[in-house]
Amino acid sequence: MIKTKLAVRLIAAFTVFSVICAFFSGCSDKYTEFTSFSMGSVLTARIYTDDSVEAENLREAINTACEEADNALSSTDKDAEIYHLNHNKRIIASEFLKNTLMDIIMVSNTLERKVDVSVGEITKLWGFTSSEPSVPEKNALDSAVKARDIEKILIDTDSTMIIIEDDISLDTGAFGKGVACDAAFESIKNATSPLIMTLGGTVMAFGEGPSKGKWTVGIRNPFDSADSYFATLKLAPLSPKNAVFVSTSGSYEKTFTENSVTYHHILDPETGYPVDNGLVSVTVIAHSGLNADALSTALFVNGFNDDALQLLKSFSAEAVFVFSDGSYYVTQGLTQSFTLTDDSFTLKEYAQ
Repeated sequence: MIKTKLAVRLIAAFTVFSVICAFFSGCSDKYTEFTSFSMGSVLTARIYTDDSVEAENLREAINTACEEADNALSSTDKDAEIYHLNHNKRIIASEFLKNTLMDIIMVSNTLERKVDVSVGEITKLWGFTSSEPSVPEKNALDSAVKARDIEKILIDTDSTMIIIEDDISLDTGAFGKGVACDAAFESIKNATSPLIMTLGGTVMAFGEGPSKGKWTVGIRNPFDSADSYFATLKLAPLSPKNAVFVSTSGSYEKTFTENSVTYHHILDPETGYPVDNGLVSVTVIAHSGLNADALSTALFVNGFNDDALQLLKSFSAEAVFVFSDGSYYVTQGLTQSFTLTDDSFTLKEYAQ
C-alpha cells in the first residue's frame, strides 16, 4: 500500500508560504500582496509601495517572468520547451532556455555534479510528481543512473539548437524555482520599491527590508507543519544586485510510504535513491536564485562535512543545516543574522 504526502497543498498554500516563511514585523509602510500559482508551487509577493500603478506593474513583471521560466523548464507541461526536448530529443530553443541550460550545466560542474539536470529518467521512474509514486525496479533504476550525464546535452552556441541523447531526459527540479526568481529579479531590478517574493522553497528579497533595512526570513521547522519555523534570519540585500536569495531543500517536501518505508524526493544522482545522510533540510543564502536553489540540493546530497563548507565558500554563500536528531549548524557568516525561536533544537558542534 502506498500513501503519498505533498508539501504544497493548494488550499493551505494560499494562506502560508510552503517551505520558507517570510515575515514582515515592524513595518508600517503600505504594501500590496498577491498570490498566484507558478512552476507547480504557490507564488506569493509583497510589494512595499502606496502607488497602486507601480504595484500592479511589478506584480505583472514578476508573474510574466515566472511564466516564462515555467514555459521553458517544465517537464510535465506539454507546451513547455523541456517537455518537447525530452520527447523529441532536439528543439530550436528560446534564448532563455539556451542561456539557462548553459548556466545550469556550469553550476552543476562547479558543484561536482551533486545536482544533475540529466536525471529525468531517474525521477520519472520514482514518479514523485505523479499521483502514484512508487519504488522503481532496481534494474531499470540502475540503467537510468548509468545513462545520466550532462555531457549528453549538446547546445549549439551559434544558434539555439539543443540536442539530448536518446537515453536521457532533463529534470530542472533542483534549479527551476531559483531560475524563476532570477528572472523575476531581472524584470524588477530597476524598481524603486522594495519587495519580497516566495516561490516554493525559494525567496527573492529586493531592496531595503522593512526592519531597519533588513528582511526577516523564517526557516521552516522540518518536524512540524508547513507554517511553523524554528529560526529566523535577518538579512540585508547583497551587493551588487541589492537583493538576497534564500532557498531550502528538505526531505519533508514530497514523500510517499511503501511497505512501511517512507521515501522523499531528493535523490542522489550517483545511486538514484533518496539521500539518507542525517540531514532533513538545508537552507542556503546566496547572490542568485539559481545558486541558492542548486546549492541547497547539492549540499543535501553531499551531506554535512568539510566538502560542503568548501562548496559554500566557492559560491560566497552561507547555509543553515538541520539534522534528523534536531540539531542544527549555522555557517559563520550567518551567526549575527540567525535567531533560534524553538529551543527544542540544539546547536551542533563542528570543528573545521
